[in-house]
Amino acid sequence: MDGEKRVTVRLPVDDLALISSLVSDGRYETESDFVRTAVSGLLAQLFTPEQRGKVLLQASKLDSADISDFTIDGSGAEGVFREALGRSLSDRKEC
Repeated sequence: MDGEKRVTVRLPVDDLALISSLVSDGRYETESDFVRTAVSGLLAQLFTPEQRGKVLLQASKLDSADISDFTIDGSGAEGVFREALGRSLSDRKEC
């Protein structure tokens, strides 16, 4: 998976103060730089290169999946939505 995605993370105030002090000391360019470095280091500890490759391959298959891959008849999202909406309305009428 190429590129980057934005993630919002809540951190304890004390942790953020410590991270900011490292940025102020010039050890990291920004708070985001610290977080990226920390995440990369932790992931390197948790995944062997083989595991990493396997997980990333599975994730890339999910990213490229289309809604029609998950429907019996290969219909698109609009058809799935219409069918679900129709069933919901039908269920309400029966009650």
